[in-house]
Amino acid sequence: MKSRLKPLVALLATCPLYGVAAEIPMLDEISVTAQRPVFSPFSSSRATPTPVLADLAGVLAELPGAAVVKNGPLTGIAQVRGLSGDRVNILVDGMDITPACPNHMDPPLHYTAPADTENLTLIAGASPVSAGGDALGASILARSVKPAFQTDAAWRQNGKIDAGFSGANDGWNLGLNAGTANQDNALSYAGNFAQGDDLKYANGSVKDSGYDSKRHKLSFARATESGRFDASVSQHRVKDAGNPSLPMDMVKDDADAVNLAWDGKLGDTSVTTRLYWHDIDHLMDNYSLRGLATGMVAPATSTDIGLVLGGKRNTAGGRASFGAEWLSNE
Repeated sequence: MKSRLKPLVALLATCPLYGVAAEIPMLDEISVTAQRPVFSPFSSSRATPTPVLADLAGVLAELPGAAVVKNGPLTGIAQVRGLSGDRVNILVDGMDITPACPNHMDPPLHYTAPADTENLTLIAGASPVSAGGDALGASILARSVKPAFQTDAAWRQNGKIDAGFSGANDGWNLGLNAGTANQDNALSYAGNFAQGDDLKYANGSVKDSGYDSKRHKLSFARATESGRFDASVSQHRVKDAGNPSLPMDMVKDDADAVNLAWDGKLGDTSVTTRLYWHDIDHLMDNYSLRGLATGMVAPATSTDIGLVLGGKRNTAGGRASFGAEWLSNE
C-alpha cells in the first residue's frame, strides 16, 4: 500500500491549489503636492498670563515640553526637553538679557511681570534666526503689552488694575496700567509690585523663601506713515529674595533698561530695527536672610547693549528674510 500511495502523494504535490477570492477593487491614483516650509518649529504660546504669579516662569511651566528649575520664588530657570542654560534662548521684548549672577538667580524672565505680559511663546527645537538663531534647545519670547492707538485725533485715557493673593506665603501682587493715546501717539505707565513671606506648610515653613519686588515702566509709541516707533524705559528693584536650595540669597537685584524699536516698510521690504541697553547690579550673600555662618558676599554686574536689524521681502518664489544682530555684554 505504501508503494501505491507514493505516486498519489507525488501527484498531489505537483498540482497547484486554486481558491476562490473576491475581486480586489482598484483605487484611483491620488497625488498630493505641497511646498515644504523652510522652518517649521513646534511652537506654543500663552496669552495674558495670570497676575497671581510673582514670576513669569510660572506661566512657562504650563507650556508643553517646558519645565522650570525653581531655586527660589523669583529664580525660575527655564528648561525645555531637558535642556537649559545657553541652549535655551530667551528674549524679553526683543532684548537678549545676560544674567549677572553666576548661579543665575536673576534669569531673564525675572525681569518682566506676569501682569504686564501680553504673550509668552515657546519655540521648541532649533530656533529661527529671528528668535536668536544660536539656541539648540529652544527659544522663549516674552512680549509686554504695548501702548495702543485710538481711531481718531481725540486723546482718550485707559487704565487697568490686576491683583492677586497667595495664601501659601501671604503673598500679594498688584499691577497698575494707565495710559493716554490718540491715533498717532500713545503713552503708558506700567507698575508691578509683589511681596511674599516664607512659604508655609502643615508643620511649619520654608525659611528663606520670601521676596520683595517693584517694577516701573514708561512706554511711548508713535505711528508714522511707514511704520511704528516704540520707546520704553524701565526700572526693576528686587530685595531679600531667598533661595533656600542654594548657599546664597539674592539680597539686591537692580536693573534699568532702555528699549527703542521701529517696525515698518521701506518700499516693498518690511523692516525691523531695535536698539537696547540693559544694566544689572546684583548682590548675593549668605547671612542677611539666614542664620549666622561664615560671611560670604558676591556682588556682580551685567550690562547688555544690543542692536537688531531685520527685514522681509516678497520674491517670485516666496519670501526672503534677512537680518543681523550685535550684542555686547560686560
